[in-house]
Amino acid sequence: GLSQTGGKVPMYLRVLKKYRDTHVRCFAQDYRQAEHEGDRMTCIRLAHSLKGVSLMLGVTAVGDAAARLERSLRDADLAGAETGFALLLDELAIVAQSLRALENYEDQG
Repeated sequence: GLSQTGGKVPMYLRVLKKYRDTHVRCFAQDYRQAEHEGDRMTCIRLAHSLKGVSLMLGVTAVGDAAARLERSLRDADLAGAETGFALLLDELAIVAQSLRALENYEDQG
């Protein structure tokens, strides 16, 4: 992920903070809202976006889980999508815990 910012640590930290704030913290709520509304295309878009950003940043476990969810949604495999969503939430929880360390940098910056 650091290579995406040319090895610039401050820039990478800013990108990670944005990832945390726009994807990690909001994904589950946004997904469940779209699911509740029967909006499968938004669910697919959310999974696809999370996959792309995660893989770009080197957060491969989340990217892979989001790809699995996206495939299940595209295939209209509802059971697979629910399982994929649960696995993705598990991975997001791990990443969220790791990204809490960024708060120390925010306090110092």
